[in-house]
Amino acid sequence: MIARQKFRKLGVRQRVYKVAESVREIELHIAAGEEPDLIPFSTYYNYLHDEPHTLVDETDNVVSRHLAEMEELAPRELARRCNLAFYELLALLGKEQSEGFYRAPGVKVFDDASREVRRFPVAGILDNLRSSFNVGSIFRASDCLGVGELALCGITDRPPSVKLARTAMGTIESVAWSHFETTKAAVEHYRARGWRVYALETAHGAVDLRTLSDFENTAFVFGNEEFGVSEEVLSLCDACVEIPMMGVKNSLNVANIYCVFMYIAMITFIVLNENKDGN
Repeated sequence: MIARQKFRKLGVRQRVYKVAESVREIELHIAAGEEPDLIPFSTYYNYLHDEPHTLVDETDNVVSRHLAEMEELAPRELARRCNLAFYELLALLGKEQSEGFYRAPGVKVFDDASREVRRFPVAGILDNLRSSFNVGSIFRASDCLGVGELALCGITDRPPSVKLARTAMGTIESVAWSHFETTKAAVEHYRARGWRVYALETAHGAVDLRTLSDFENTAFVFGNEEFGVSEEVLSLCDACVEIPMMGVKNSLNVANIYCVFMYIAMITFIVLNENKDGN
């Protein structure tokens, strides 16, 4: 914390940002399973009123809607309201999150002992993805959908990474992954193991995903958010696979399309296993 005199020397936008920071810290402490310290927030919020300003009035509106009687809120509800207040305060300032706020300390994976954890012989090859948040979402989807392994290629972010961890939500340790300097090396790795390799790409002659019936020992290449899968990598794959789109755009966000592909793969594995058991 900083002293009142030093706080008053800050510009009003900086002072509101200090309040936003203290709100975010409460949420992070709760996420880590720690007792939140409400003193920095209440102190800075009080300091903020030393000087009247329209931005202070707008901050009051946010705080009154989300954090009134915050001492009486259950931890999860307090964390939810802090999250909403934090982003609304950033919006008032026209700011984005600073790097330090991407950390996700102590994220706990829900442990349901009654549910069997399953992994299927299917892999995702991430071809130079730019967004750490997309990669984190893919880690989370991989855990939920039973993906056997991930290949993180080129500039694709990899653990340890605070941005990746933010959207992975505690699944980094539960998903097997490897890093390859190039996507070509990853494709060659799976080809050497006898796996099929398909590229997700809306290219001429692409195969409709709905026609695939066997996903065992198959790796799918998911391309860069702007440029897709490189021509070099496409030439090494067995085929291109696509999902028909119904709108103006011909593609989904890479993390979204990853979920679609791997969900279909998971369902196919489950159905095949049920048919084998039935026979």
